[in-house]
Amino acid sequence: MKNFLNIRSVGMKKGAIRAMFDKAKKIPGSINLGIGEPDLNTPAEIIEEGCKALRSGKTRYTANAGIIELRIEIAKHLNRYNLSVNPESEIIVTVGGMGALALCLLVTITPGDEILLQDPQWLNYFSQIKFCGGVPISV
Repeated sequence: MKNFLNIRSVGMKKGAIRAMFDKAKKIPGSINLGIGEPDLNTPAEIIEEGCKALRSGKTRYTANAGIIELRIEIAKHLNRYNLSVNPESEIIVTVGGMGALALCLLVTITPGDEILLQDPQWLNYFSQIKFCGGVPISV
């Protein structure tokens, strides 16, 4: 079968931390101390709000930048810290921090750009920069 993967993705390797997580899954009672995964369950009121949103029909695609009402609330929150932003043009809601970072890198890196990274750094930074055509440099 022909390989349909883009040439950029062919050299990407699975990080060592993922290999550790795979091993830890096989050890009963192991505790995940990494990557910001909370060790508590989602509060019941948040689960209920999610269910209410689904029951009320909020199951469609949103605007590319995210739900405007959410962006307005984010702008209000930032305003409490004297940060004034336009929720229509200066806030984008993503599915997570790494998605936000990938989007930022894709729109700012030109192939060949050298990007300085503090060392040590999160392994994803290195591979995301390379994927976008940048040259990561550890300092």
